[in-house]
Amino acid sequence: VHARRNRRSSKPRFSSCFGLSDNANSARFLVTALERATPAKASPWLIDDLVVVAVAGKLIAYDAMTGSPWTLTAVSSLTIEGTGKGLDRAGVPFTITSFHRVMNFKKGGWIHQESREGGPLRTQALAAHERLHHPFGLVIAILAFGLLQTVVDAWFAGANASSAARMVTRNAISLVFPMPAYYRDRIKAIPGVKAVAHSQWFGGIYIEPKNFFPQFAVDSDNFFEMYPEFLMKPEELVAFKRDRQGAIVGRKLADQFGWKVGDVVPIRGTIFPGNWQFTIRAIFEGKDETTITRQFYFQWNYINEYLLKRFPRRADQIGIFNIEVTDPGRIADIARTIDAEFKNSLAETLTETEKSFQLGFIAQSEAIVVAIRVVSFVVIFIIMAVVANTMAMTARERLAEYATLKALGFSPGFVAALVFGEAMALALIGAGLGILLTFPVAQGFAASPAGAVFAVFKVSANTVLLQIACAVVVGVVAALVPGWRSANIRIVDGLRHAG
Repeated sequence: VHARRNRRSSKPRFSSCFGLSDNANSARFLVTALERATPAKASPWLIDDLVVVAVAGKLIAYDAMTGSPWTLTAVSSLTIEGTGKGLDRAGVPFTITSFHRVMNFKKGGWIHQESREGGPLRTQALAAHERLHHPFGLVIAILAFGLLQTVVDAWFAGANASSAARMVTRNAISLVFPMPAYYRDRIKAIPGVKAVAHSQWFGGIYIEPKNFFPQFAVDSDNFFEMYPEFLMKPEELVAFKRDRQGAIVGRKLADQFGWKVGDVVPIRGTIFPGNWQFTIRAIFEGKDETTITRQFYFQWNYINEYLLKRFPRRADQIGIFNIEVTDPGRIADIARTIDAEFKNSLAETLTETEKSFQLGFIAQSEAIVVAIRVVSFVVIFIIMAVVANTMAMTARERLAEYATLKALGFSPGFVAALVFGEAMALALIGAGLGILLTFPVAQGFAASPAGAVFAVFKVSANTVLLQIACAVVVGVVAALVPGWRSANIRIVDGLRHAG
């Protein structure tokens, strides 16, 4: 071995070790060379295949075979002992143990290095630091999963809020084609039909196109009597029926634009051309949180009178008939009877339940709904892989501890239970925080302009159950391999394991 000082630096430089096949012999020669080339106060110590010496406030590690230097920085206030142990800046003890190459040294006592097998070896401080951060990754994943599932639920909110006692009759060809208004009396005469109202999609623009909301011209006589989930003051309903230009709006829509009773709302017609003026006569509340309150209703007679004057051929036409039946159990038979009544007529009909009618609109955007569902589960799969990797690294660090437990008489099942317990604790802590955050985040989104697109945006009990189930699956899957490895490791191999 040849050793000499660099004239420009106090750090010794070494040539390679030749003619030595034994790492231990090489290391001893290198230690001897370091003792001769460095000050007495910087005595080196041998740690497996590495020789470490303190020079000028830094730890310098030399490969025992090649003499290549590796500097451990940021150790100006580090207290070093001859055994390779030390205290970091915060006074937390750590041990440098059996490594091949030191990669980096951070303040706070965290060491990143590679073992002989190429895997990461870390101090207990870094391991604890990473274990504390992984639940936060799970928190974000559970939160994202809950919000995406809530978006899917919001998509189906209209269909889920439908009544089993109501049906919708439309033109059999398409909603674009209307039906004669006199169909109403013929439908009402069919046995089992309790009440019939009608409505027409308006499709106007309020100020600018981005202010979209559903607008319907409805039968003012009995439409709202068929929808008891819309709660409003009786005197306001009477005022609406008396005013040809009156309108009734939902509470969420009124809050969105700051409307109140008596306000005049200008809407520019698209299907029905013209600039229309409506006066808000009532604001309805929902019976419960599932009731949609983003609609804008006004009198069908108002636009029909306009059409009679300007476009007579378009007057007295209805978009859909809203039907209430006496017995929901006979709804299928009544629907067939209604369609048979208008078979071979100029406007044949298609009658279906209110829920089926709503689902027909959702089916047009089914690809989007499926994509959102897939993404929500992909998020869970990714965090599952992250947690599994964390548990594998943690278990590998503790193999010596698990081997010690087995040497003391603890069963392999007990050792595996420790791994599963830690994985489930991480998963459930992350899931609990994620679920708690889901509710305020969902409320904030619903109150934002982006959330106004959804009539109802509420976290359901099923979503919470799905979040809990995903967390349990993540915990179990993440602990399978580490638990099996820890339970089946031989005591001798575990005690020999470093890291």
